Amino acid sequence: MIENNQEVIADGPTPIFQKAVGFVVETRRLGNRRKVNTAQIGTDADRTMIHVSKSILDSKELKRVEQLDGELRRYLADRCLPSNFKSGVYLLPIALVEEVDAEFTRMKEVREEAVDGFLAVYEQQRDEAEQRLGSLFSADDYPSADNVRASFGLESSYVTFDTPASLKAIKADIFAREREKADAKWKDALEECRKLLRATMAELVGHIQERLTPDENGKQKSFHASMLDKLDTFMTTFAARNIADDAELTGLVKEAKLVMSGVDAKTLRKEESIRDAFKEQVGGLKAKLDAMVIDRPARAFATGTEE
Repeated sequence: MIENNQEVIADGPTPIFQKAVGFVVETRRLGNRRKVNTAQIGTDADRTMIHVSKSILDSKELKRVEQLDGELRRYLADRCLPSNFKSGVYLLPIALVEEVDAEFTRMKEVREEAVDGFLAVYEQQRDEAEQRLGSLFSADDYPSADNVRASFGLESSYVTFDTPASLKAIKADIFAREREKADAKWKDALEECRKLLRATMAELVGHIQERLTPDENGKQKSFHASMLDKLDTFMTTFAARNIADDAELTGLVKEAKLVMSGVDAKTLRKEESIRDAFKEQVGGLKAKLDAMVIDRPARAFATGTEE
């Protein structure tokens, strides 16, 4: 507000941009699906009801690039939070910036090697596709090797979110209005972060509990170490991701660490007494988490853009 043309800007709550930054990821690669002209499909059906597509390449090398993109999305989902922005914008806790930046750089190098591997066989696979697709082959579906290379990309950048300070120099009431809007937006974002972390832990613990519970015939279900690993990753990164300062969930994470201490999948599969005791403890955690998860977060993790 303005009093006697003097700026009076009240300090608000600690904004989210002091705890996290925007991590923008752009992922591009050659698309492998094309529409098929329905006139080429022999049928007596109404062609407006038919939607057909084809793969233009049968390429394990291209699938490898797709696999790496999926691994990157899952890695970021384990360490970032909902951004409430467009797809491809992650909310990255400042405490994890160094780790994520280093891993992104490593994964980018691995991806570039995979892209090179695909480009080395692209023209051969295009010729093979011509033989296999027959009348459905169209040379227009296959860009030149140079254009294919240009269609791949993996880039990142960092952005911070705040009310532009330059507004203060223009007009204080505009700055105050925009700061108030930003504070409300970040308050909502923090609440979404709190909900998401609670729901994520509840899902991880619930899955462990379900796999520890025998089926209707009393037979033990398969139990993989990856389930414990996922919960361990969540607990390891929780302190950095807990930008909403959720004290209640912090207490449950500490409790879960004690429950998980010294437990491994092999022992749980072989030692019935340990498995039963662990299941009971996990059930207690799940009950507490269910009580905390009143409603699910409205927005899931953002994912990288693809073309």
